[in-house]
Amino acid sequence: MGVRWATARPARVEPARSPTGGDGLRPLAVAHGQPDARQSAMAAAVLFVAAGVLGLLAPALPGPVPRASTTLNGLVVADLVTAAVMVVLPWDRLGRRGLACVAVLALALAAAYGEAGVVPAYGYPLFFMVVYGWVGLALPPRWPLGLAPVLAAAYVLPLVREGAAAAGTAVIAVPMLVLLAELVATSFARLQREGGRLAVAALLDELTGLGNRRMANTMLDTLRPGDAVLMVDVDRFKEVNDTHGHAAGDRLLSDLGEFLKQHVRRDDVVTRVGGEEFLVILRGANDHADRLALGLLRAWRATGPMTSVSIGVTVHEAGEPAQRTVERADARVYRAKRAGRDCAWGEDRLADAAPTETPGL
Repeated sequence: MGVRWATARPARVEPARSPTGGDGLRPLAVAHGQPDARQSAMAAAVLFVAAGVLGLLAPALPGPVPRASTTLNGLVVADLVTAAVMVVLPWDRLGRRGLACVAVLALALAAAYGEAGVVPAYGYPLFFMVVYGWVGLALPPRWPLGLAPVLAAAYVLPLVREGAAAAGTAVIAVPMLVLLAELVATSFARLQREGGRLAVAALLDELTGLGNRRMANTMLDTLRPGDAVLMVDVDRFKEVNDTHGHAAGDRLLSDLGEFLKQHVRRDDVVTRVGGEEFLVILRGANDHADRLALGLLRAWRATGPMTSVSIGVTVHEAGEPAQRTVERADARVYRAKRAGRDCAWGEDRLADAAPTETPGL
């Protein structure tokens, strides 16, 4: 009881089918793993700009490169125009397929630079390494492998005129580039999975599988006028631990968490916010909040529990901070305790023929 509510909020969450509440909750974006399509596209745009700048500087680079020419200028313009177009494209709709098209275009331009003789021999593999490194960062595993034929064609075609020996370097370079990109993509995917598990674990109560206080704080930000907030507190929990042992107390909390989860609706939320205290959000309960709270109280009694619960219930009002709503529910569960426990308290004690003796103790 008497939960002190933290002001910090964790990652955004949205409803999902899982064991963390009436319909469950899951973290949205995880900071690990492949960046989203727009982030990856903007990184590619930067690489296109860099290629264009290098094209402008090509005549000054050491090695046998041509002076400025119409072909070179055309490639520079193509790079810069591509970068500009990528900035305005709707990447939220284009997604991975759009990024794969960008990879094909980047490899085609790399081949065109090689065909024009713009890239010095010492920089040719590096050029493709940068492009395919981006592929590994931007796309999931197996996508770099799927693009391998495009990579092989782009790498080999400019080298054909230099003879079989030069073209033969692709036998080593292409598999190594694909392997590099796959390793990067696989590592990022593993980070995404691990990050997702850690993010979920940070929002769940280990004992009950419900959302924890961090999750409760986050869900309180989603309160709408008319939503009911219930504070459900186990009566005489210390006596349960002292009489039956802590294992029995843990089973009681787990059973109560499962009970609450099974007795709320799809969009409702159940979290464990203290040692023996649970917070329940009943979406759009409005004037039915008191009746629903009494229904939970009676249904819990019907299970023949080791001990009873007390409930404080209130309804969130328009323009009211969520903190105030919670404080009101918390104060009401205190009043239910002082009134003899095993009851629900709203504006006043809710009418109920409640037994005065705690079962099981």
